Amino acid sequence: MYLSSYARATAMIQSIVLEKSPVVSFKSAKRHRTERLGTLTCAFALDVNLVVKSYFRAQMKEQEIALEHVMQGIERLANRDISQLIAGSDTSDFPARYDNIRLAYNRALENF
Repeated sequence: MYLSSYARATAMIQSIVLEKSPVVSFKSAKRHRTERLGTLTCAFALDVNLVVKSYFRAQMKEQEIALEHVMQGIERLANRDISQLIAGSDTSDFPARYDNIRLAYNRALENF
């Protein structure tokens, strides 16, 4: 969804750049438009790259937090400590996206 919206915005801005380009001679106008469109395309590509990198970095951080909670739970379990469930996102930093893993662990612990 994000990338298709970005593509539409890019096309619209490119269209405006083409409309606003000065018409001097055919060769110089074509070169001028090509340079502007090339610069614009590079800027959009850089921005998309930064946004996508940030998105994946945030996803990885969430995954690391969830796995750390689960690892701590497994370590407690290995020490025969079944007294502590993994808290949900409402009371801890456990990411809601991984709640199915937390719930499965807690169900297993409660059935011991």
